[in-house]
Amino acid sequence: MLWAVGGWAAQRTSNALGGAIVLGLVGLVSSVVFIGLAYGAVQEMLLFGGAGGLAYGALGGMLIATALAEVKETNSD
Repeated sequence: MLWAVGGWAAQRTSNALGGAIVLGLVGLVSSVVFIGLAYGAVQEMLLFGGAGGLAYGALGGMLIATALAEVKETNSD
């Protein structure tokens, strides 16, 4: 559910950098939580897993924000 909300928020930013930040943070948090549950508080595992989740989320956020950007309608009246 966290990734679904993060994807929605990344799509709403309509900006590749904003999407990368939003989904990157989601990836970081979710990977640290799951690695903490699986391996305990092993610092190296938390760091590597957090870095992997951050990178995965940031790339996904850039793609989602760019591909699914909402078109801002302008009225030229």
